[in-house]
Amino acid sequence: MSRSSSESQEFLTLAALVRLIEQEELTHSSSIVSERVELIAYFAATWYVAIYGTPLFPQPIYADGTGPVISGFQISSSALTQGNSDTSLLPQAERLVKTLCSAYRDIATEDIRGLALIKNGAWSIARLGADSDTRIIIYPEVMKNHVWAMAKEEILSLPE
Repeated sequence: MSRSSSESQEFLTLAALVRLIEQEELTHSSSIVSERVELIAYFAATWYVAIYGTPLFPQPIYADGTGPVISGFQISSSALTQGNSDTSLLPQAERLVKTLCSAYRDIATEDIRGLALIKNGAWSIARLGADSDTRIIIYPEVMKNHVWAMAKEEILSLPE
């Protein structure tokens, strides 16, 4: 079954995002940790929708019993060498990803996972009432609302 050009482009958008995160990670580490790359991609999607009002990529993100899972996520960048070779990201997306990679550079993967699973975060809100075997979509609006709630909390806690 062949993909339409729009479906291929959607897939390459996620592949390009993963490839950029891999490149950023490899500039400071000798190996790639799949979970770490997926968590950074999750945070990139969360921040992107909060800042720009649109999803970073079309694939759904699920809240399963262990954390956020991006549909179609693959650590292998082999998808970039097949078919369409356009792997560019929007400049604002590239800046955001590089900023996040820099911010998380010295944070252990398990601590980044902890950030994704915080109480009242998008993952935990999506998981409310779900059993451990159920995957629930984390809707972009939930991600956006979580970021704005965090920002509001930070602003309100600033000393006068």
